[in-house]
Order: sequence, then structure tokens, then C-alpha cells
Amino acid sequence: MKVFYSFIAILCVGNVIAQDPDPQLFENDWYLYSVQINDLDPLYTVSEIKPPIDPYLRIEENLVFSGEGACNSFGGQYEILPDNELNAIDFSETGEDCGEQLHNSFEDSYFGMITHELLYYSITQDGTGSVLTMEHPLFGHAIFKSYPLSILEFNDASFEVFPNPVTDRIFIKLNNDLVVKKVFIYNLQGALVYHETDPPAKLFEIAMENFNSGFYFVKIVGETGNENVQKIIKK
Repeated sequence: MKVFYSFIAILCVGNVIAQDPDPQLFENDWYLYSVQINDLDPLYTVSEIKPPIDPYLRIEENLVFSGEGACNSFGGQYEILPDNELNAIDFSETGEDCGEQLHNSFEDSYFGMITHELLYYSITQDGTGSVLTMEHPLFGHAIFKSYPLSILEFNDASFEVFPNPVTDRIFIKLNNDLVVKKVFIYNLQGALVYHETDPPAKLFEIAMENFNSGFYFVKIVGETGNENVQKIIKK
């Protein structure tokens, strides 16, 4: 009987080891959209970081990964665990001082997040391309997209969103002479949950009573293609 149980255990372990990762992991360079290593640290939205940066992550079929932060290159090795989990078993980075405190603190969060043990990953679509979400069950998240992100050109006061947190509806107020062509709302996983073209006025409302509780990102796109993003909380 002990031999039989041992044989079953070997089969189970073999099945776990043989589990294949999602092939979409290897089809793209993943451009970082946002990262937050835990609830106490800032949420870094890449398009809002000044001076601009272009962080990305590349994962090969052998699970060797590489990429760029704010000013440092990095590389390492993942292993695949059950239930779409990634575990970093090796990591190194070039270790340069970026010369900007914001860039240095961003890299601390970014590198810390992608090397967490037991990262759950999922790949979804947002209408433009693929979205890779990495989440730790107790800590933070990182969201990547399969296409390069636009650099923000609006200033932080270009529009207001209120109330925030929101219960049933938000109001968006456009400031100055800003002309907006499109409004998008994305959930934390990067999925598009709302969009509107040519909003009717400088002050307009969006009903959110049917949205699930959690974090969302409101993105506005101007007539020249420039963008701005603000984070909101739905109660």
C-alpha cells in the first residue's frame, strides 16, 4: 500500500511540474502601466512619472526574464507553480543611482513587486491589446500592457473627479480650455469597463452604481491624443 501511495504522489508531483505557462506570456514585450508593492506604498502610474520613463518586462519561453526600470536594466529567472503562479528564483539589476528620487523609489517598488514569491498572473484584453496583471495575495500588484503607453502631456489640474471615493456616480469637471475626445474607465486588472466619446460638457456625470467595489482608473484623451489618468475608489 505504501508503494501505491508513493506512486500516486510521484504522478501528482509530475503533473504539477509539467504544468505549462500561458504561451501569451512570451508573445510580447510587456510595458508597465502601474505598480504598487503594498497598500502603504504609493501607486506608481508610469505615464505620470516625470521625467518620463519606459519600463518593460520580457519573459522568454525558458522563463528567463529581463527588462528596464527607470534607469536600470534587470534580469532573472522565473519558475511556474500551480494555478498560474510565478516565483522568481533569480534576480539581478545594474544598481545605478537614477539621479531622481522618484525614479529610485519607483524602481524599489517595481523590482520588489516582480520578484515577490507566489505572484498570480492573468492575461486579459482591453480592446487595444493584451493586459498582464501580476498580483500577490497579500501585497501589491503590477499591470503591464502589450503596447507602448503614451506619455502624459496634461498637467495634474487638467480635470477633476469627484466625489472620490464614489458611491453611485462621479462627476468629471474639465478645467481651462481642455478639449476631451474620449473618456475611459479601467478596473484594477486593466479591463475597460466604460468609455464615452465627445463628452457633452465641461462638467458631466458617469453612473457607477453597478460597478463592483474597488480601485478604478479614469483616463481622458485630448484632441491631440495626449492623456491623463486619475485613480478613484468605488465603495
